Amino acid sequence: MSHDSRRRIAAVLLALAVPGAAFAHPGSGIAVDRQGNVYFVDTGEGVWKMAPDGKLTAHPGPAFHWLALDLDDRFARTKLPSTATSEMRKAGKSPTVLLSSDYPIAIGSDGALYYAEPGAGERLSLVRIAPGGARSVRALLPAAMSSGPLRWLNGIAAGAGGSILFTDNAAIHRVASDGTLTTVAQGVQVPGCVAPPSFRDELLPMLRGLAEAPDGTIWVAATGCSAVLRVSPAGEVAVALRAEAPWSPTGVALSEAGVQILEYLHTAGEDRGEWVPRVRRLAAE
Repeated sequence: MSHDSRRRIAAVLLALAVPGAAFAHPGSGIAVDRQGNVYFVDTGEGVWKMAPDGKLTAHPGPAFHWLALDLDDRFARTKLPSTATSEMRKAGKSPTVLLSSDYPIAIGSDGALYYAEPGAGERLSLVRIAPGGARSVRALLPAAMSSGPLRWLNGIAAGAGGSILFTDNAAIHRVASDGTLTTVAQGVQVPGCVAPPSFRDELLPMLRGLAEAPDGTIWVAATGCSAVLRVSPAGEVAVALRAEAPWSPTGVALSEAGVQILEYLHTAGEDRGEWVPRVRRLAAE
């Protein structure tokens, strides 16, 4: 193992041990398997796996931005979509880790892979890839939402009733299994917002990774305000946890132990090696 890798492992472990503690951006991918292992992306190094006891090990896979877990290895032999400017790969097995360079990805409750890609008229299509590789479009998304033009999705996640959730800068939306689009929360603001370095005011609060609990509560990373938000089934938004800038959350995942939160040390520059990740846990109680 190289000196740089050992230094990075030490930095990540230190951050784990201290619980208080279209521009370039760190990754957002974090997920939990059935055994409680946490997988997360490190935009400067690759993929990490953290066991329930806190042991951290390097996992195969490139240093991409987004991650999803194929718990039943349904995509183990499926060719993943790629374009001239984006790429998806898979790594390991049981579970298979799916990684995306440019588009947020999620495994839906139906076991299919979902992501959004640009098409005609600068509109995004919410694409469904079946485990066998068959491609279909769940919905053609509007060219603009309440937060402004919709050129990309900040985050995507499986939702209740076979729906797919996604975020833009200040809103959370849901696409039902029949393609119907609704807004869960819009015009989201974070009281006492503290932005990490390099964030522009017009992007705040920059909602990114999210997850929905069985009771309908949605947890979302407000990256531009260094906070994790809790959204009730009625759409009421509250701050659940704050980070100390320049640390800021980028993704969340749910497990029996609580909410697993991926945070990054944000910097004003674009040196991926300086974007060190850490994982914090908001316990179930």
